[in-house]
Amino acid sequence: MGRIIRIVLYAVVILILYFWATSILNSYLPKPTMEPSTSVVSEGINDHSVVSPEANADSMDIDQNVISNEEIVGQEFDYEHLDEKVQKLEDKQKSLQQNTNVAKGKLSEQPKNTNTFTHDENGQYMVMAGSFLLEDNAKDMVKKLHGIGFKDAKVVVFNASEYHSVIALRSSSSNAAQAAVRELKSKGIDSFVKTK
Repeated sequence: MGRIIRIVLYAVVILILYFWATSILNSYLPKPTMEPSTSVVSEGINDHSVVSPEANADSMDIDQNVISNEEIVGQEFDYEHLDEKVQKLEDKQKSLQQNTNVAKGKLSEQPKNTNTFTHDENGQYMVMAGSFLLEDNAKDMVKKLHGIGFKDAKVVVFNASEYHSVIALRSSSSNAAQAAVRELKSKGIDSFVKTK
C-alpha cells in the first residue's frame, strides 16, 4: 500500500514539474497578436517613400519602352505602338538567347583533357580504383577509366578473394602511381596505391 502512495506522489510531482516548465517556456515565447499595431497604422504612407515612375526608371536604368498602366487603361489606345514595343522586346530576348547559345556552344567545343599514363605490366605499384562484388560493376568502372585516359585498366580477382578489383595502372615508380591517384581523385574516383 505504501508503494502505491509513493508512486502516486512521484507522478504528481512530475506532473507539477511539467506544468511549471511549460509555463516558464511559454512566458519566454512571443505571443501572437491578431490586432494590427497602432504604430504601423498611424504612420501610413510617408511622402518620402513614394517615388515617381520617372525617378524610379532613371535610378534603376530601366528601358524607357516599358508599357505603363496608363497606356493600357486609357480609352483610346494605340495598338500599333504596343505591337512595336512587344516586337522590340521579343527581338531583344531572341538575341540574348542566341548569345547564350553561342557561349554554351563554345564551352562544349573545348577538347577534353585526357592524360595518358604509362603502364608497366611488371610494376610493383598498383593503382586500385575499387573492388566490386559484381563483375559487371567492375567492367563499368574499367570503361569509365578508359574514358579518362587509363587505357590499360583491367579487372583482377586476387587469390582467396571474392571481389573483382579494378587496377587502373601498374607502375614501377611510386611518384607516377601517386600522380595517377591524384588524377583519379580529381575526377571523383576514390583510389589508392597498393604494392605487389
